[in-house]
Amino acid sequence: MSSTISTPLLLIGAGLALFGAGTYYVLPLALLSFNLTLLMNMFVFLLVGMLLGLILLSLNVEHFIEQGIIYAFLWWNNAAIRAIVRKNLVAHRLRNRKTTILYALSLGFIIFVNVAYNLQVETFKYQQQARHGSYITVEAYRTLLSYMHLLK
Repeated sequence: MSSTISTPLLLIGAGLALFGAGTYYVLPLALLSFNLTLLMNMFVFLLVGMLLGLILLSLNVEHFIEQGIIYAFLWWNNAAIRAIVRKNLVAHRLRNRKTTILYALSLGFIIFVNVAYNLQVETFKYQQQARHGSYITVEAYRTLLSYMHLLK
């Protein structure tokens, strides 16, 4: 029995270890040094990591979801129809997996671009208000001493 080390598995493990160590070192560093750029870059990397993790999770539970959908939508048909649909899904599993990955990545990218765009617009708006000023608001509060004057 030969014990060889899988190179892709070793590379993936080393990459994830670096990602985790970087997260636990760089995120507190960014918070303590008030480095907003580094903090935002870390959040982007964390969001991309979460997106990839959720895609992998969806690929792992894809079979169970398919079975649930078959029973939810074809419960009134006989067992032969359900078996044909199940065999069709098994036969096209590779193509369905590629479609799932493509859909999840494109949807994640669209959501990410939308959030980044809204953040940029709000940041630009606040910068313009800080540069050119904004409407004056005056708030007046009565102090305890002014109420004491009314009691005398």
